[in-house]
Amino acid sequence: MFTVRLPIAAVGHAVGDGRDTRRPKPSHQETHRNFDAPPELRGLRVVTVDDEPDGREIVAGIVAPCEVVVTTAASVAEAMAVVERESPDVVLTDIGMPGEDGYILIARLRALPKNLGGATPAACLAGYAGGDDRRRALLAGFTTHLPKPVDPAELVAVVTSLARMATALKARTG
Repeated sequence: MFTVRLPIAAVGHAVGDGRDTRRPKPSHQETHRNFDAPPELRGLRVVTVDDEPDGREIVAGIVAPCEVVVTTAASVAEAMAVVERESPDVVLTDIGMPGEDGYILIARLRALPKNLGGATPAACLAGYAGGDDRRRALLAGFTTHLPKPVDPAELVAVVTSLARMATALKARTG
């Protein structure tokens, strides 16, 4: 058995408590330590979608301390219910999920009228990070593509950028 420790420059603390060497789990306190949340994130409504509970927890644990309101979903069906019920500002989704994957989610999201969530900025988190994978994700309708394992500082930067897009979208439609 071995322990993997991942440095997080923007956070200033390693993710994980060392007990689960396969999937480190951040706590809200660990993720937030020494971290100045960008003001654009305060009150932002984010839905994070992943069939793996640890995946949802890691993403939520990175963004929630930035005063983001995070709702998690384990499937495309759950995510679409959240979109209809809560009108999130940003969607973060895993690509590789059994049955209906992230590509099906983005197709369903983009099929909605813009005022009902069809233009919601969305990032995919994918284990495949090659040029073809990124291109496919962008052509499918994702705003951006992030490779896994996700870098916490990059995730916060991407969510901040998506928050700015959401604000601009609301200004145009509202």
